[in-house]
Amino acid sequence: MVHLLGLEKPRIVTTGLDRSNLYFEVRSPEDKFQALAAFLRDRPRKSGIIYCLTRKTVDTLCEKLCSRDYQAVSYHAGLTREERQANQERFQRDDARIMVATNAFGMGIDKSNVQYVLHYNMPKDMESYYQEAGRAGRDGLPAECVLLHDFQDLRINTFLIEKGRENEELDPEDLERLEKAQKKRLRRMVEYCHSSDCLRREILSYFGENPPASCGNCGNCLRKVDREDVTIDAQKILSCLKRMKERYGLTLLMQTLRGSRSKKVLELQFDKLSTYGIMRHESEKSLRRKIDFLLGRGYMEFTEDAYPVLQITPSGGDVLFRGARVYMPRAKEEALSVVGQTEGPLSVPPDAEEEILFEKLRDLRKVLAKEEGVPAFVIFSDATLRDLCTKRPRNAEELLDVEGIGYSKRAKYGEAFLEALREHAKAG
Repeated sequence: MVHLLGLEKPRIVTTGLDRSNLYFEVRSPEDKFQALAAFLRDRPRKSGIIYCLTRKTVDTLCEKLCSRDYQAVSYHAGLTREERQANQERFQRDDARIMVATNAFGMGIDKSNVQYVLHYNMPKDMESYYQEAGRAGRDGLPAECVLLHDFQDLRINTFLIEKGRENEELDPEDLERLEKAQKKRLRRMVEYCHSSDCLRREILSYFGENPPASCGNCGNCLRKVDREDVTIDAQKILSCLKRMKERYGLTLLMQTLRGSRSKKVLELQFDKLSTYGIMRHESEKSLRRKIDFLLGRGYMEFTEDAYPVLQITPSGGDVLFRGARVYMPRAKEEALSVVGQTEGPLSVPPDAEEEILFEKLRDLRKVLAKEEGVPAFVIFSDATLRDLCTKRPRNAEELLDVEGIGYSKRAKYGEAFLEALREHAKAG
């Protein structure tokens, strides 16, 4: 930027990227929609964004949610401009609590009270993920960033990279270089999804920071993860890759391990290998999870060629030939009903009476916002409403002690909210 803008001796200020109020979690459930349904069931009045990789997934998911009486709207480039604008306004006014969208949604969206961002698919890179996840909790209150993934996500992202036409003006050499860089960032995203280390540390380290080993506010730090010894399975996978001369990709490796009779496997005579069918009783998803784990932990890697193939790394060689053990976090398939509710900042649920008051204040804010034709958060942020619930001001002077209320907003909205507080006190 300094070079392109021709700046001379600019002052450069670097600030930290950590958002301590955000809770991060990664899950690989057997059934994504059931996991999502459980997640939403525990958060009936929260506002959030669900990101999907494709327009088709957005449309299907939004339709299923609406059929279950969720207040959901959609956003992607395939909708008309008028449809996108209307859905965006409904979400900003809190008329719709859930926005289901592709990455086309979010830039310039200034909605402070997004209480969760859930990725229904793995994003293409860490840059995209952190930008999208960062749309949660802009009011400073605790918020959740949850990522659901499966092996199909990698296939879709790889397809999108290979078939992308965003840079058609580049020459073939630059296009090849760009594709390699995109696939490298995608592999780093896969590593994040399979990490058993602190997720916040994984993110911040990627962006060049040096955070503590544990943040105390992510799924990996808060959840006790069982470790499973998968050394034997790792040796089977790596041994098969070795016998295939490390010249082929993921699909052929899986087919050979599972004893496929596909035309390619038979043509290459992989059915003659001693490792052919050695994992025939392993489900495709389970095998893929283990291969992804080995990739993510650096036991094998893709080459940087135009058609990348799998190769064994020195760490993988240690497992094959020098007795190194491999421990994989045991898969936990329970639904996402406890996200952010373990030991940590999100663990203490709001007092029931306070939550009732909070919802009354939200309803009042919504009415005022509709009258003025502005997004709800322009009236007061959720943080301000929470502080009103905590401090319970009794007069105009005490209103000024509430976070986010100054003289101007006190003059415009103060009496309406004071009246709501009085009515709640009488009812109680």
